[in-house]
Amino acid sequence: PEQANLSDDEEGSQSFDNESTSDDEPFLNNDEMFAIFKYQERFRLSDITINSLIGFFSLVLKDIDLHQFKDFPPTAYKAKKLLEIKKPTKTFATCPH
Repeated sequence: PEQANLSDDEEGSQSFDNESTSDDEPFLNNDEMFAIFKYQERFRLSDITINSLIGFFSLVLKDIDLHQFKDFPPTAYKAKKLLEIKKPTKTFATCPH
């Protein structure tokens, strides 16, 4: 399966690395879904904005052809889960004093 990682670059923004793509999804090629997250990265949009955008696309695409787009994710959470985008956790050290 496809694996993608979300990493922080020098400026603190997030970047997505797509290790492999698969065209077997019936709704869209994964490249289109990654494009939405790249759009978020490029314009530094909030997760709420991207969630709304994906929800809007989901409604519009299902209105166009429910059968073809029935598996299009309705939320950013489900899209990230489908694309296996993982955001690395940050570990902070605490001072005992």
